[in-house]
Amino acid sequence: STGCAANCVTSAADEAGEMWAHLLGRTMAVAELAQQSADVSSRACSESFTSVEALAVHVKALDLMQQCITHQHAELSLPQTDAHQQQHQTLAHAHLGTQPTLEALRARFGRLLQNAEAIRAELRNDTRSNSAVCVEELLYRHALSMGREAAVDELLGKLESSCILYHRAKLLLEQLAQESQVGEADRAVLGKYAAGFAWRLHEIAAKAQSEQLLQQPPLLFLR
Repeated sequence: STGCAANCVTSAADEAGEMWAHLLGRTMAVAELAQQSADVSSRACSESFTSVEALAVHVKALDLMQQCITHQHAELSLPQTDAHQQQHQTLAHAHLGTQPTLEALRARFGRLLQNAEAIRAELRNDTRSNSAVCVEELLYRHALSMGREAAVDELLGKLESSCILYHRAKLLLEQLAQESQVGEADRAVLGKYAAGFAWRLHEIAAKAQSEQLLQQPPLLFLR
């Protein structure tokens, strides 16, 4: 029937929108990691990046960003209803807090490309940096590092920074689970870690809401 067909189309659109929002969130998390790797000062930290590792993360971020740009460009070429636009904005807001425009995605791609070219030029002048790296291992290592840092911030009461780190760590693990090189057993482990970070985010949100309620002035009842 017409009603059933319309429901199927709506369901497919909802699923596509959810996949887009997830891709966008994962892409931005990898892009943030790439930006961090481009910071020379970060290479002196405990979880540092070599130039080869920084380039590998940039290549991954550029690939994901190109997927987002292609998707967004295709979306803009289709007839847009108010409901469709609202759905995309709502899903993107849930994952990122905002809906980036096509221009913003292209600008971010340009900055990543510029950084990648600078790192590549640095590597050309360094004959010692010729070792290969595994980008999946990099994502895993830095996701767990972010998770540990988030846990420390949570214990210290730095809930805002803790949430940011938990969220980014969760997105990095979710991106890693999408990689074809990752086996089913490893994918299950990644899912458990990501679920653990999601649970901490839920607990922090509940704690913050509880504290906010406690800080509210008591209600005064007139007799």
